[in-house]
Amino acid sequence: MGKAQILVVEDNEIVAKDIQNSLKNLGFDVCASVPSGEEALEEAEGQKPDLVLMDIMLKGEMNGTEAAEQIRSRFDIPVVYLTAYADEEVLERAKETEPFGYIIKPFEERELNIAIELALYKHKMERKLKESEERFRTVADFTYDWEYWIAPDGQYIYVSPSCERITGYSPEEFMNAPGLFEKIVHPDDHSTVVSHIHEDQNLEEVFHIDFRIITRSGEERWINHNCQAVYDADGNYLGRRGSNRDISKRKQMEEELLKIKKFEALGVLAGGIAHQFNNALNSITGYTELFEMDYPQDEKITEYTGPMKQSAHRMAHLTDQLLAYAGGGKYNAQPMSLSKLVEGALPLIQHTLDPDIRLESDLPPDVLNVKVDRTQMQMVLSAILANSNEAVEPPGRIRISTRRTKPLRGSHPIACFIGL
Repeated sequence: MGKAQILVVEDNEIVAKDIQNSLKNLGFDVCASVPSGEEALEEAEGQKPDLVLMDIMLKGEMNGTEAAEQIRSRFDIPVVYLTAYADEEVLERAKETEPFGYIIKPFEERELNIAIELALYKHKMERKLKESEERFRTVADFTYDWEYWIAPDGQYIYVSPSCERITGYSPEEFMNAPGLFEKIVHPDDHSTVVSHIHEDQNLEEVFHIDFRIITRSGEERWINHNCQAVYDADGNYLGRRGSNRDISKRKQMEEELLKIKKFEALGVLAGGIAHQFNNALNSITGYTELFEMDYPQDEKITEYTGPMKQSAHRMAHLTDQLLAYAGGGKYNAQPMSLSKLVEGALPLIQHTLDPDIRLESDLPPDVLNVKVDRTQMQMVLSAILANSNEAVEPPGRIRISTRRTKPLRGSHPIACFIGL
């Protein structure tokens, strides 16, 4: 490592020469010696010395403290003051510039050497600390989660930029308004979160809680919150560190999974009911057919058994629907005429409509075939007519028709229901 480069700022030429000689005797290099604050700024910018020895009382418009302040802030060069006398106001001003040393003239070379070496070492340590802080801040600033640190007095020490992505509020807004955190908590979770915030601040274990917030835009989001008390090496309480992660997507997936499990359970139940129902229907249909076989010529018998079998067939369609649902949507899709499908379904559905509402149909035979599950489409048709029935004031009418529509660009002609 080379010799440290020193810039001397002294308006007394004889004293300046004496300082330069002392520095050379101590093994330092003097890169320049100037008498004014303005020249000190120029040399500091051009020479980039390792340290500046600055007289406080300088001739000219800029005194030593003003020059030192600019050199420190603009070039990050340590300054050691040299002075023989200064009043209290000047000394207070000098302290505000945070000098790295202060030597009273006249001084011995040993004093000068100690002051310079300590100033260089202090500046080196400050620079390392600043670099370390910058590294840690960079890591914290680029974390995906919303990180923060709250001091013992409840004021924020740090809030990571990710808070704005999650909440819509900037770090500065949280820093300036510590109560903002409580304000954005969802009303249903507010008491739990506030109770946690105001509980014993010195808990050593990590605390976990999930809650909802309302973002600036009014969106509801789920937050996974973790926090822990922070202590220094001597055990002094330094506040609380917290981390908030947006888990809205995870919560949504959990809800969807719960729905799927519920549907699966309902499917098993529906399958069991459908099988039991089918067994009962088979008995009804079988005994009805046997009854007709025993009395083939009795029209009165067939007058009663016909509607019975028709109702049994309708219920069989319902059990097919339940079995399809229980099978996870494994339907029996087949090509068929939509007009014939509607025509066959209307007698089964008509009895569910208001008797004062007339059902009309227009079912041309040239409508394209569609590949569908008959039972499913009959259920769709039944739902459409049920809605229409509720919308029409009796006495009235409902007209249902099938027709070919003009195809969309790049698609094939299709057939559709039209309920009026």
